[in-house]
Amino acid sequence: MSGDSQAQEDELLALASIYADPEIFSTSSDSDPRSGCFSAILDLPENFQITITKLDETLELSHSVQYLPPITLYFRLPPQYPSVSPPEFTLSCQWLSLKQLSALCKKLDDIWAENQGFEVLFLWTSFLKDEALSFLDIQSPLEISQVVEKHPHQKHPTNGPSSGSSDPQSSDDVLHTTEKRQRSSALLEADIKCIDSRAVQDIGSQDLLYPVLLEYDKVQRQNVFLMTLFMCGVCFNEKLGSQCMKFPGCDHVYCKDCMAAYFRLQISEGNVLCLVCPSDNCQSEAHPVQVKELVGPELFSRYDQLLLQSSLDSMSDIMYCPRKLCGCPVMLDQDSTLGTCPSCHFSFCRFCRLVYHGVSPCRIKADDVRKLREEYLNATEYEKKAMERKYGHQCIKQVLQDSFSEDWLLEHSKKCPSCGSHIQKIDGCNKMTCLKCRCYFCWICGVVLSHHNPYSHYNNPDSECFQRLFHGVNIEDEDEWEIFEPA
Repeated sequence: MSGDSQAQEDELLALASIYADPEIFSTSSDSDPRSGCFSAILDLPENFQITITKLDETLELSHSVQYLPPITLYFRLPPQYPSVSPPEFTLSCQWLSLKQLSALCKKLDDIWAENQGFEVLFLWTSFLKDEALSFLDIQSPLEISQVVEKHPHQKHPTNGPSSGSSDPQSSDDVLHTTEKRQRSSALLEADIKCIDSRAVQDIGSQDLLYPVLLEYDKVQRQNVFLMTLFMCGVCFNEKLGSQCMKFPGCDHVYCKDCMAAYFRLQISEGNVLCLVCPSDNCQSEAHPVQVKELVGPELFSRYDQLLLQSSLDSMSDIMYCPRKLCGCPVMLDQDSTLGTCPSCHFSFCRFCRLVYHGVSPCRIKADDVRKLREEYLNATEYEKKAMERKYGHQCIKQVLQDSFSEDWLLEHSKKCPSCGSHIQKIDGCNKMTCLKCRCYFCWICGVVLSHHNPYSHYNNPDSECFQRLFHGVNIEDEDEWEIFEPA
C-alpha cells in the first residue's frame, strides 16, 4: 500500500471516530471508499432570528430558530492526495447564497495551500462547523429574502427585435436597449467570475426557503427533545424526552405517566379547563393532541364534549333548546327574542324559554320574579291556587326556588368578574381563583388580578386593598398561625 493510500485510510478512520454519527460523517460504498460527505451543523447564537421581506416590502416575517440545515461537504480523495493533489469537493447549503458558498470554497482552497502535502479534511470540517458563521460575518437577524437567485451560468433569453418584426422601434429605443444589454452582460460576467462551480444551492425556489427552514428547526428541536433527560417536577424522576410531554407556551416538561393520571382525574371530574401546567403561577394549557395521546380515545371523547359545552356556555349568543329530549345548541340573534332549534325546529322565547309568543310579554318577567314571590308567600290558600292556575304550579315552584337561590348566592357568594360564575369563599386569603375560567380576582373589591403577579394588588399603597390580603380571615386555631422565633 502506497503512502498516500495509507494516509487516506488513516484519515478517514480518524474522522469516522471523531464524528461517530453517520448523519454527520459518512463514506461511500465499497465501490468508491475514498469519497464521502460531511454535514456541518452550526451552533447558532441564542435567540437567532431569520427574517424574510416580501417583494412588495409591506410584510416582514421573522422567527427565532435554534437549528439551520447543515453545510454539506461532498469530497473525493484523488490517488495522489495528500502528497500532491487536494481533495475534490463540492459545497451545498439551502440558506447560503452562491457567493457565500463560493467564498467558503476559496477558503478551503487556502487551507489546502497552507497545508499542502498534509491531510486537510479535519481542518476543513472544523472550519465549516466552528468558523463558517464568523468567516461569512453572519449575525442575527439573518435576512433570507434574496438567497436564492438565478444561477449566473444560466443565459438570459434574447428579446431583441427581429428583421421580420411588425413593431417598429426608433433608433433611440434600439440604442437604449443595446446599452442596457451591454450593462447586463457586464454584470453577468462579473457574477460568473465570483461564483465557484463547486458551490451548489440545495433548494429550487426562494418561496420554499422560509417554510423549509422553519420545518427543519421544528424537526431538529423535537429530535433533541426526545433524546434529552428531564426531571419531572411531580415525581422527581429523570426520564428521556420520549417519555415526557412539554407544555406549549411555557416549555415546562413533565413525565407522561404523571400527566396522564392528572388529566384523567380532571376530565373525570369535569374540569376540562384545568388541564394546565402544574408549575406555580403558570397557565399554559395542554394541546388537545397531547391530551388524546395520554388519556386514550374514550376519555378524550368526554373531554372533547365537555370542552365544547364549556365553550358554548361562555358564549352569550348560544342557548340550549328547552326541550329536555333535545338540548341542541341554538345560535341566537341578539336583535330578536326568537330562538329556533336546528335539530327539532322548536321555536321558543329566549327569555322565558317557552313557546315563542311574538310581541306578547313573557308569562313571568325577570324583573317581576321577586314581586311574584312576595305576592305568593303572602297570599291566602285561595289566592295561591289562583296564581298556580294562572302561571302553573311548576312555574311558581321554579320561581320560588330560583329567587331563594339567588338571595342565598347574593348573601354568601360573589360573581367572578370574568365569567360571572358564583364563587363562595370558605377560608384562605382574599386572592380568589375561579375554578371555571381560572381568573384571579380580589374578594374585597372584585377587581381582576394579574396572572403574572396577583399579589401586587395587595402591595400597592394606592390600592384600597393595600395590606388586606388576609383581611377578614378568622383564625380559630392560633397554634396553626403561630410564628416561631429562632432559638
